[in-house]
Amino acid sequence: MLLWQNNFSGPIPPEIGKLTNLKILNIRNNKFSGSLPSELGNLTKLTYMSISYNELSGSIPSSFGNLQSLQKLYIRFNFLSGSLPPELGNLSNLLDSTLTDNHLTGEIPEEIGNLPKLTLFDLSNNEFCGPRPSSSKIKVDNNPNIGNSCNGVSNTISGGNTRSTGTTSSTSSTITIIDYPPPKGKGNLFLIISLIIGGVVGIGVIAGIAFFCYR
Repeated sequence: MLLWQNNFSGPIPPEIGKLTNLKILNIRNNKFSGSLPSELGNLTKLTYMSISYNELSGSIPSSFGNLQSLQKLYIRFNFLSGSLPPELGNLSNLLDSTLTDNHLTGEIPEEIGNLPKLTLFDLSNNEFCGPRPSSSKIKVDNNPNIGNSCNGVSNTISGGNTRSTGTTSSTSSTITIIDYPPPKGKGNLFLIISLIIGGVVGIGVIAGIAFFCYR
């Protein structure tokens, strides 16, 4: 699903979790707000997720630990807060992830540094505290409280992030994401997902009728 760089707004509909065969989800550069739905954790075949450059808040759901086929995870430039769920340590196929420029706090789970295929986990420009990660794969630039105890660290959210319109494509030996020219006009993601699900159901009904008529 490539819906990047449009004017989609409002919350990400939880119905997106019904698209269980989805392998690519790119909804970056929109105006989505609200929290990340835990139903995203149902997309267990997903290999690529980019939700960067939106206006999302709240924490990362622990259900993201179910995405064990995921190789690329990008949620930079939002307003996410709270700590990283240790369940992210279950993403055994993760190659790289960028969660920079949010308001994430707390200690960084050791499990992330132990991911077997990880090359980079960039957490720069957040508000993490506690011990500096022992893994060189975890980048924590511009986290001023790293190395300090989390006790007494204020959880007050600082000034908002500056929106950008990053258009960098992502390529690996197994995944190639090409950023096609964005379609014009505004839309409703809930409507698009409903049409996809409705189309699949409609095809099944037609096939069933044909089977009983011509057998």
